[in-house]
Amino acid sequence: MVGRTLFVGYANVDVIVRLRGPVERGGRLTVERIHKLPGGMAANAACAAAAVGSQAVFCGLVGGDSFGELLLTDFRRFGVELCPAAVTAPYTTTCVILVYSDGERFIASEPSNFDSGPLRQYLTQAGDRLRGGVLYVDGYHLGMIAEELRLAKALGLRIFCDLDGGPDTYTPDELLAHLVQVDVALVNRAVLANLFEDLAPEKGCQQLLSQVGVVILTQGAERVRLFTPSESRDFPVPPVGCVLDTIGAGDVFSGVFVAYWAAEKSIEASIEAATKAAAVSVQYQGARGGLEAIRQAFEGSA
Repeated sequence: MVGRTLFVGYANVDVIVRLRGPVERGGRLTVERIHKLPGGMAANAACAAAAVGSQAVFCGLVGGDSFGELLLTDFRRFGVELCPAAVTAPYTTTCVILVYSDGERFIASEPSNFDSGPLRQYLTQAGDRLRGGVLYVDGYHLGMIAEELRLAKALGLRIFCDLDGGPDTYTPDELLAHLVQVDVALVNRAVLANLFEDLAPEKGCQQLLSQVGVVILTQGAERVRLFTPSESRDFPVPPVGCVLDTIGAGDVFSGVFVAYWAAEKSIEASIEAATKAAAVSVQYQGARGGLEAIRQAFEGSA
């Protein structure tokens, strides 16, 4: 698949705890196993893009510790390149994910100590080689790379942002202001409730169109909705026999969408591919557990 994709944001290790019962203050709970798996919104999306054949480059921080080596091994496994100076952090950030018996999650992430310098250097040196590609940024880091986004746009890159995480980092007014450079925004109900608490999700998406050209609303197993200035359209979610794990499904969606969009596929075709990939992802454990199956399912299809 042609088209270079650049992923900016979190790479961390997910510490996943599956709870068999409620957690009480001051209590103690023994679980079957605590999993430590590669994660991070941008890193997951980069691996998903690479799994379907995109030339994916990750530009973020990976610690020089054993967790960092775990992340680097996974990048090599899927063929994700690193932009220069990516491995500069003293430690790898950790995300603790509590998974309840009904599938709901509670997520606690360490703050990012992101440095935009390597990204700026990479964009400056890459120049025209990036024209026509796509830059992905997660919601946490959108406001940290305003200058770099302007440079990326000048170089001919299109901008995609998964706004999940943004409401934890910025006020609603700040987050909306940061969207000025974004071409496609991915949102969910929680993000919209934070931005427009009095509006229904569909009305919130329409409101976002004053800031960005295209809005994509994910609604779990129900559907995906596309909003443009001229239309709104529903995309069905493929039926899934057994949902094992929804961790990282949105990141897989983002990565595959970005890969297809960078390969000059239409917005609609990119959504269809991303929805198919996310449906595979939820049948496997962890954010990247289903990527090998996705690689096989998509081989030769783009």
